[in-house]
Amino acid sequence: SGFADKFNAAASAVAINREKITQQTLEGVRSYVIAGPTEELGPHEMAALHSFVSKGGNLLVLLHISSPVARLTESFGILVSNFVLAEQSGNIGGQPQDFHVTRFTDHPVTKGLTKIAIYGTWGLMAEKKSIEVAATSDKAWADLNRDRKFDEGEPVASFGIIAISGYGSGKVVVVADDAPFANKFLKEADNGRLADNIVGWCNE
Repeated sequence: SGFADKFNAAASAVAINREKITQQTLEGVRSYVIAGPTEELGPHEMAALHSFVSKGGNLLVLLHISSPVARLTESFGILVSNFVLAEQSGNIGGQPQDFHVTRFTDHPVTKGLTKIAIYGTWGLMAEKKSIEVAATSDKAWADLNRDRKFDEGEPVASFGIIAISGYGSGKVVVVADDAPFANKFLKEADNGRLADNIVGWCNE
């Protein structure tokens, strides 16, 4: 609700869609937010979103489970991992899967950010015309067996956390973790500023 309040403060009327996504559903909509989906979108819904973005709409996807949105984000050039990430530094509460992200690329979405707090995240990889604007350190690893400790053979690399894509006349923002936008964590680190930046960019 705190994140929705930020859209309202930007003179955006916020509504919840409980129906299938269609071109009629998206009529008159400026920004569409898919937050923590647990079911994959159907082909007609994906087509409606592609048409919406190509005509100038904004799409924000916040991940909770990666598989329901993997095909959708990939269609915009943003790949989502099927494994959870862990970090060797910047941990929160001593938990490797909870950490601060401090690597940002200059972009309106990341303006003024020093660090954002992440609480269990997937990884992103940008392809084609997409770009990663926030990423882990080079010492993050793919916790393939989810035992919260580094095991031999688990890939160590920098992974994307926020990715941006332009599609037609519209914009797509994918954040690999939905937790920073939850009321519980919105005031942690620069999470609130990240939310403000996204709202501002979507209302440009």
